[in-house]
Amino acid sequence: MWTLCLVYDLRQPGRDYSSLIGYLKAFPNWCHPQESVWLVVTDKSPETVRDEARRYADANDRILVFRAGRPGAWVGISADVADWLGKNLT
Repeated sequence: MWTLCLVYDLRQPGRDYSSLIGYLKAFPNWCHPQESVWLVVTDKSPETVRDEARRYADANDRILVFRAGRPGAWVGISADVADWLGKNLT
């Protein structure tokens, strides 16, 4: 298992985030630290998550998926998100 970071840029026309957000919230362990940034703990590869996420995006949208890990640094996020990051970034 590792933590993956998924960043998206949903572009015009469309910009329907609900299906993609539903997909991401289906992971048992997830965090949404910023508007277009999600972290999920999974045994799936970045390529698999990218391909699955593409099903919920338009052809002109951009999706970036990569393994997240330490060291990490942040500022201006909630205590809950900081706690999640501390526990799940390896």
